[in-house]
Amino acid sequence: MLPPLPKDIFFQPNAQPNEAHHFLASLEQTGKLVGIATMNIDWLHQLAGSQTVFEYWGDMHKNHCVYCQRSFDWQIIKEMVLPKCPSCGHVIIPDFVMRNLATYQDAVAAGQALIAQADLLLIVGTKRSPNQFPQKTPKIIINEYPVLSGGNNFLEVNGRASVVFSKINQYLRTI
Repeated sequence: MLPPLPKDIFFQPNAQPNEAHHFLASLEQTGKLVGIATMNIDWLHQLAGSQTVFEYWGDMHKNHCVYCQRSFDWQIIKEMVLPKCPSCGHVIIPDFVMRNLATYQDAVAAGQALIAQADLLLIVGTKRSPNQFPQKTPKIIINEYPVLSGGNNFLEVNGRASVVFSKINQYLRTI
């Protein structure tokens, strides 16, 4: 049996934003969140309504032909088992597959600037230590598992982000 194609692993056209994505979008829409710096590639923040999203690793919406470099949105590859360029017939691949952690230098620089000027960091679903973020900036960390780190400039909430944000949203509706 062959291993799954990267397309089958990463390409999830039916994926929908969860409560966490919607909650963050609502914070942005009310001016309480300036933007999102993410390593996610699924475009769910934008589907939920977030406008200022810096995607460090790229996203599934950006694809290109390996031969002619023509760009394609992910809509063209939805029904193809092996996406091929209609112009030259070569394979279409997602941009994030062939890159390193600094996939989009402009997004990384913009995300780092956003983080550097923050009054509070809301850090969701990362294994990174809070110490890897600006030390003086207070942090709220929402992770399914405890963060292994010292320090006292952060509040840690353990649980799935969608569940935690759903509970926060329910609470905010009652006050």
